[in-house]
Amino acid sequence: MRMIPLISSLTVQGIPDLISRELGRKTLARANLAAGIDLEALEGQNFLFRKLQFCR
Repeated sequence: MRMIPLISSLTVQGIPDLISRELGRKTLARANLAAGIDLEALEGQNFLFRKLQFCR
């Protein structure tokens, strides 16, 4: 059986705020689009998702 690489949502806590503060809201919107995930929605959540989904 092949293992699926997973990443915890806790590893990206604070990243949306950092991107928004340092690079601007437009950059955060582009990051959300590129990741295919709403990074702000991950704040305060604790779950696993496929690493490939986040690290494209």
